Amino acid sequence: MVGVEDKMIELVSVIVPVYNVEQYVDECIYSIVSQSYCDLEILIVDDGSTDSCGIRCDKWAERDSRIRVIHQQNKGLSGARNAAIDICTGEWITFVDSDDVIGQDYVKTLLELAKKYNTEISQCFSAEIKYMGEKETEIEEGVLSSVLFLMSENYRTMAWGKIYKRHVFETARYPYGKIHEDVALTYQLVYNAKKIAYTTQKLYYCHPARPDSINGSGRFYREKLVVLKFLKEQINFYDERKETELVKKGKRDYVYALLDNYCNVKRELKDKEILTAIKKEYRKSCFQVIKDDRAISKSAKILLGSCFVWPELWGKLK
Repeated sequence: MVGVEDKMIELVSVIVPVYNVEQYVDECIYSIVSQSYCDLEILIVDDGSTDSCGIRCDKWAERDSRIRVIHQQNKGLSGARNAAIDICTGEWITFVDSDDVIGQDYVKTLLELAKKYNTEISQCFSAEIKYMGEKETEIEEGVLSSVLFLMSENYRTMAWGKIYKRHVFETARYPYGKIHEDVALTYQLVYNAKKIAYTTQKLYYCHPARPDSINGSGRFYREKLVVLKFLKEQINFYDERKETELVKKGKRDYVYALLDNYCNVKRELKDKEILTAIKKEYRKSCFQVIKDDRAISKSAKILLGSCFVWPELWGKLK
């Protein structure tokens, strides 16, 4: 006789984009195949790796029948995730970056959370891998409406650290050929889900930023400026839906990002044309935020106002 728990088992697709991370990929895959929740479809996308990643992934597939490896020409993180989304068959989807690891109960906890609160998305917290195994004394869990979740400190932009009902991706894909792809899509998925379950338990673990990674320290290049476009699209998205408080938050995030990127361009690229364009956009945007946003402290408003004349102050005083 089939038990009630057996009837509730649902296939979870774990999507892992892989590109030139041979020193991390085995540890990552081991953490996935060792999950306490076993009903997994593990889709590893070798995104044109030039090191031993492809061979390593194929060896894992030989050992575990749940693993399927897709080898493709390099299309970037968005292209790799999208390729797996297109063919996955699980009722749920979760993403794991190939230089990260997940705790043994990562899938189980996120799935149980989503079911407990009847949500299409649930989210956990993350930490650096050096803290893996440390006992947590206080763990909060709950459910919030999408709007309150997006406004809260619990919201995380990253695609990983969450589990999604597969149908939320029915018409949604990550922007091809762009970085900061999470910024472009996550808020839409969360908003459309209506409510989000969350836990502050740390179940996802990251290595400190690698110097050769997309977000490695000291690396800034023009393509990263696309985040400003995505943040502006986010403001428009909320404005079209008359979400006043989210619009204010979006505008606040946008002016902060303008200043961060101004300082990065000044330090790394030293491109006067880009600096002038960012400064012009900041001057157009900042005073509305200073005037309308009560969530910003008086001292922060003074700093933002000072940056109207000297944007480089942001990097020195923030």
